Amino acid sequence: MSQRKGKLDEARQMVELAQQKQVAYGINLNHRFTPAARCAKRWIDDGRLGKLHMINMRMWINNPVESSPWFHLRALHPHSFDVMRYFCGDVTKVAAFMMKGEGRSIWSNTQVIVQFENGVIGNLTGSYDAGASYGLERCEVVGSKGRFVLEDACEHLTYYPRHSIATDALMRCTNVVESVRQSVECLEASQF
Repeated sequence: MSQRKGKLDEARQMVELAQQKQVAYGINLNHRFTPAARCAKRWIDDGRLGKLHMINMRMWINNPVESSPWFHLRALHPHSFDVMRYFCGDVTKVAAFMMKGEGRSIWSNTQVIVQFENGVIGNLTGSYDAGASYGLERCEVVGSKGRFVLEDACEHLTYYPRHSIATDALMRCTNVVESVRQSVECLEASQF
């Protein structure tokens, strides 16, 4: 288990080493391993949302780091795309717009539009120029029977049925250590 690699050649070396040693190797993209995210995935798998239509993902923090023009996309949004793919499958089409925030030399803001293999459409809004008061992360998945909203780095989950005002909410605080432990358990059980 490691943190994502910043360079493709380093990532390939790690994969090759794991294959040579015949050990499992995973990247620490831990947001989808929270109890709330797993519950949301069960709702999808059990048909509670119906046919999936779209996903809206937002992730932003106030980060002044500028190590490369693409740092924001490379460092923050592997988590975003991992969560989006977990719920909706593989991405087949992508379009994006980016801008440099005030005083920035990197692309610190982005809007990404995606289409998934199963026809689901979605978007990702990301920024290194938004403060903590906006909330770190929000994921909304919309289907023919209802939608869910997953907030605060996959900690809080609410289901909104399409034809009712009743809602279901699951709120559980999971710390980073617990999330990593669950990631390792899934890796050991080959549940990726």
